Amino acid sequence: MKKLIYLSIIGLAVFAFATTASAAAPGDLVGWWKLDQNAEDASPNNLDGTLVGTNYVLHTDFGYAYDFNGIENLVVLDNSLLEPFDAITVEAWVKRSGSPGSYKYIISKYLPTRYMSYSSYGLYTGSNGGLSFYVGRTSGYVRSAQALPTNIWDGNWHYVAGTYDGSDVKLFVDGIQVNGDVDNVQDIFYEGTGNLYIGSYNGAAPYSFVGLVDNVRIWNKALSAEELGMSDEDLFNLLYDTDGDGILNDADNCPYVANPDQEDFNGDGTGDVCDDSDGDSVFDAVDNCRSVSNVGQGDWDQDGIGDACDYWTLNGFYQPVDMGGVWNIVKGGSTVPLKFEIFDGTTELTDINVISLSTKLVACDASAWTDDIETMATGGTSLRYDAVAGQFIYNWKTPKTPGFCYRVTMTTLDGSSLFANFKLK
Repeated sequence: MKKLIYLSIIGLAVFAFATTASAAAPGDLVGWWKLDQNAEDASPNNLDGTLVGTNYVLHTDFGYAYDFNGIENLVVLDNSLLEPFDAITVEAWVKRSGSPGSYKYIISKYLPTRYMSYSSYGLYTGSNGGLSFYVGRTSGYVRSAQALPTNIWDGNWHYVAGTYDGSDVKLFVDGIQVNGDVDNVQDIFYEGTGNLYIGSYNGAAPYSFVGLVDNVRIWNKALSAEELGMSDEDLFNLLYDTDGDGILNDADNCPYVANPDQEDFNGDGTGDVCDDSDGDSVFDAVDNCRSVSNVGQGDWDQDGIGDACDYWTLNGFYQPVDMGGVWNIVKGGSTVPLKFEIFDGTTELTDINVISLSTKLVACDASAWTDDIETMATGGTSLRYDAVAGQFIYNWKTPKTPGFCYRVTMTTLDGSSLFANFKLK
């Protein structure tokens, strides 16, 4: 959710939103009239209104607003959802130059048994021609502190909200509470069939508003200062399940692609069907190696784990070759048996086609440990798998270049490798 913060810069209203955790629930919203060239309710409650008129004007970031002329108004027929008793929030955006006068209604839940006196709740210009919010009681009403006309009717858009939490009536302008709380310990009073009016007290003069109104919302709870001014996007996500996976957008870790299991491999809050942890343009949900980039999704052994992640276990080289940084001393021209094993998980590999061997001349390390090769090999020098011994064997024919050093490297298809160093004598 986003908190609305008001700044004033050279007479212009500038708004910034700060992200906070949303405490509002989908069922808290009663109605949402965006006035985007219609009187429809954008909430799931479908409390559509009627508005005869075409005075819609563009409102940056909100689509359209309605320019009420004192004659036209939006009316929503009476509904029990419009009658919360012990808590309410009424929100709107308003704009006009100069005060419209006293007792002009932006929002009114008409109370017919108190005709021309007060409504069940109302957001209006009050006695000073500025702005105020009130809730009706069986006898009279309790009004919030009043905003001054010069602070609200200055030709700029202003976000306004009135709240009642069962004990206090409050007014907010651009996210800032006006002056203080006004106590009220009674439930909001409803009696008879009273419609909801936007732009008017009860659909007739003389209490109709003249000016721009947009994005009207009514809640059945008193939103906190941190909850007020939720962006349209955040509110939509709170209310709807775009991808139809049974999880509302606000709680869905991937709101536009169905993922009822909500799997999240890397725990970053974005579901696997929307997330690409390794940046290889393959979503985690179908990536066979989610932690290492592997655009081609190669999987040599078809085990479902991409080669980039499917690291094999290499054991060797076995005796007579020494490993661990030891340089093996061997006579040039002799044949050394290189013995090793390869495992893919618990499966031992036996296919010589997954192996490549290379030899390169390297600089000798005079300070390294050395050990003589005691056992030489005979026979062919081709790579083979010895099923009896359960290992690969490669008989390496050493060059006849005494005094030179070489490194023999065995590399597997998954990119794993091991090597041994030799010094010829």
